[in-house]
Amino acid sequence: MTVTPPFPVSTLGVPAEYVRGVVADSLLPGVIDPTSFAITTPASNKISIYPGWAVIPSSYGGGSYYVRSDAAIVRTTSPPASGNVRVDQVIAFVRDDTLDGSGYADWDIRLFTGGEVALAQSDPAELNYRSGAALDATLPASSIRLADLYVTTSGVTVCDRRPWARGAFVRQNITNAAGNGWTLGLAPLVSGFGNPFYIECQGILPLRLNLNCVLLEPSGGDKDILLYPVIDGVAADLAGTGPVAFRLALGEQRMLVMSWDLNVSAGRHKIVWNGISNPAGAFVIGNTASTYWYQCSIEELLNFEDSYNDF
Repeated sequence: MTVTPPFPVSTLGVPAEYVRGVVADSLLPGVIDPTSFAITTPASNKISIYPGWAVIPSSYGGGSYYVRSDAAIVRTTSPPASGNVRVDQVIAFVRDDTLDGSGYADWDIRLFTGGEVALAQSDPAELNYRSGAALDATLPASSIRLADLYVTTSGVTVCDRRPWARGAFVRQNITNAAGNGWTLGLAPLVSGFGNPFYIECQGILPLRLNLNCVLLEPSGGDKDILLYPVIDGVAADLAGTGPVAFRLALGEQRMLVMSWDLNVSAGRHKIVWNGISNPAGAFVIGNTASTYWYQCSIEELLNFEDSYNDF
């Protein structure tokens, strides 16, 4: 495995400050593509970090470093002494002696051991999203967080925390058999509809949420419909755009193409779709006679006016 020295550090004999500035102006801190530094658990007490490319910001001289690993990196965890869940973090960091006085000009990936928390060992997924600092240790200088590790006495659960150098993007495309779908009522659905999204955000760019789906009013008369995104269990701040409200006529089937732009804090967020129907009980996404179609995506907008990840 070769961990290429970060490009550029000041010891390379190039105008490092200038090049770091160009990198920072072109790319956000984070991984370059979905496979770079993705983490798997090949054994109960080990993690394997895929090779790839990343951008790591300098905490000293400004700009960012471009780093590369050409093979998997394996790290070993230890179980929490108390038997509770310990929240570790996987960190990629740069050392640049000219700027930080460390005596090194390199980069590496290491485990950043956290404190233990009193969570049931069967429920580490309850922490699968979070945007606050309750469990986040302070990152070392010139670093990015790649993952949270929920470490128990029986193994490790990985929560992907990689930021995205080109802006985060996730998508779902679902076509299911007849009879599947979601019926809306007067109250929002307990878990929303569709599968939840988990997305790591930079906190400096708006998110664009796109939802395309087929809606049906099978019986019982006209329905007033309200659809909206929910982030971390709370109806999203829609930045003035508001939820989508409309009337669906008796027997009408309609394909909707909707977008929302909203601002979120830095960190990992859970986003689902929800809605209500008045009167309740007859509005269905999909129907019992045919397949239903559902497509959605969430992306950070590098250019607010012209997103490169549009459908």
